[in-house]
Amino acid sequence: MQNTLASLWHPVKGVCIKDLGSNLYLFQFFHKLDIQRVERGGPWTFNQQLSLTKRLDVHERPMNVPLFNMSIWVQVHDLSVGFISEKICKLIGDHVGTFIEFDPKNDDGLWKSYMCLRVAVDVCVLLKKRMKLKRAGGDWFSISFQYERLPTLCFYCGIIGHSDQFCERLYDNLVPKFDF
Repeated sequence: MQNTLASLWHPVKGVCIKDLGSNLYLFQFFHKLDIQRVERGGPWTFNQQLSLTKRLDVHERPMNVPLFNMSIWVQVHDLSVGFISEKICKLIGDHVGTFIEFDPKNDDGLWKSYMCLRVAVDVCVLLKKRMKLKRAGGDWFSISFQYERLPTLCFYCGIIGHSDQFCERLYDNLVPKFDF
């Protein structure tokens, strides 16, 4: 796994990878541009399984960091022209998960059929499919979301990380099929 990820990421200034056991790995990059490229290029998978990553704070211990969030680019479709702004994008991003960034290409002056934003989503929670917004005149309209480079998703329960063939809820018959 270590060699595969290092060759996929191809860090210009190098990376040191340490196996911490229990499927945990510590990655030390030697330049911030390499880290940014890896963070922005995700989500990453290995053997079709999601690899969750988190940048550690100075005083964090790697073994104590909860890994439940994945950052992902989300396309926002059916958005009216007057709603394409960084402020609205942040509100939408916080609805989907936790807003991380606004794609600067959203503001390049040309009309687009969708807007992109990067969000952190909890992989244990259902993905959002749509959201309702209210125009100044009081009319409501719906926007929809498409997730870029989405890893394995269960179409039975709507949660990332397993397929519907291995969904525990399928065996329990607790949840109707997720309308994705």
